[in-house]
Amino acid sequence: MFRLLCALLLLLPALALAQVEPAPLDLARVLELAAEAPLVGDAALQLEEAERNLRDSRRPLPASAELSSTGSLQLAGSPDLPGNGGANRDVSVGATISGNAALNVFPYGPTADATTRAGYAVQRAQLQLANARQQAQAQALSLFTTAGRDEQSLQLAESALELARMQLDAAEARFEAGAQSEAQLLQANIAVASAANDLAAARADAAATLTELGQLLGVPVAAVEPALPYANFADLPELPLLLEADAADGRLEQRRDVQEAQLAVLEAQLELRAAAREDDPRLNLDADFSGRDGPVNVQAGVGFDTGSWNPSAAGSVSVGSGAGEGSSSSLRLSASLTVPLGSTGEGPEAAARRSLQRAQENLQRTRETARLQVEGARRRVSNALPQAQMSGDLVEQARLSLERSEAQLEGGLISIIELTQA
Repeated sequence: MFRLLCALLLLLPALALAQVEPAPLDLARVLELAAEAPLVGDAALQLEEAERNLRDSRRPLPASAELSSTGSLQLAGSPDLPGNGGANRDVSVGATISGNAALNVFPYGPTADATTRAGYAVQRAQLQLANARQQAQAQALSLFTTAGRDEQSLQLAESALELARMQLDAAEARFEAGAQSEAQLLQANIAVASAANDLAAARADAAATLTELGQLLGVPVAAVEPALPYANFADLPELPLLLEADAADGRLEQRRDVQEAQLAVLEAQLELRAAAREDDPRLNLDADFSGRDGPVNVQAGVGFDTGSWNPSAAGSVSVGSGAGEGSSSSLRLSASLTVPLGSTGEGPEAAARRSLQRAQENLQRTRETARLQVEGARRRVSNALPQAQMSGDLVEQARLSLERSEAQLEGGLISIIELTQA
């Protein structure tokens, strides 16, 4: 027992050293985690499901099989009655094997449309995955920048509280010497309380931003690097002053919202073609065979119709002692042609045509909106660059002023309070 306690005491310093705060995340690590964010993972799962559905729709031979068995035992009569030789027994045992299959050999009809829809779904899932990655990285960059500013605001609030306390100490000394009024002392106390409140608010904002960043990345975030590597950012491309339709079509077609609108048009065109086939004549061809040889029954059939455009086959074999005696067979061939004569009211083709028109109008609106958004973004970037340059100049002037204040403090020309203000 004594040795166990000694071992635990020796392990306590190691455990204390192991519980170290995680290192602050830099921008590169944040963007790396953003590429694997839960939002991106959900979009990737949707893409995998869409690709699986596409593979299933491309299978050339969907088939199924079934095995069933039946059995019965029947007893009739009364062995106790005179003249009765015993009970009558009727035993029936049987089994059935059946199967069916359909061949996807013609690139036409509902099955081909289902494959095309599955392909459109894959393209849409790919666009949504790319959009999720872009959104996750943009949100991560925004929150990372906000967290860095919150850290600087927190440091500024701590300095402001320290300065307010120093000013309060000076005000109390002057008040005791009779050089300051009670109202001025009260103002110094109010300044300390206000600075403490600002510090608490800055801490709450910093914690909320780090929590939101951690939820986005799917990992806990304790701190971020306060400095942003602006020098490593790539130069922004030069955008044209006016985005004319002919010059900007190539760029706008690469936008995900435009591509999704184009997919909606393709899907509407597919639905229109499917609705138009409803008015086409439909041909049905069937061949059925049935035969019996003693306890064995065989049934088989093949068919084809221009509604599904999929040749199909089905068959079954039944074996049972109660199937009967003798043998027989039959073959039946049939063909039918159905010609739609129209219907009163609006048909599915008219509704599909209106859906196509709405999708085309939405594509046009999306392109126009994209042009306006790109032009607005270009103008905002153009306005932000001079403002960033001006902010950099102000920071440089403040740094030079701080250096002069430090030199003046060393020469005894200013107090520590004035240096803190700088």
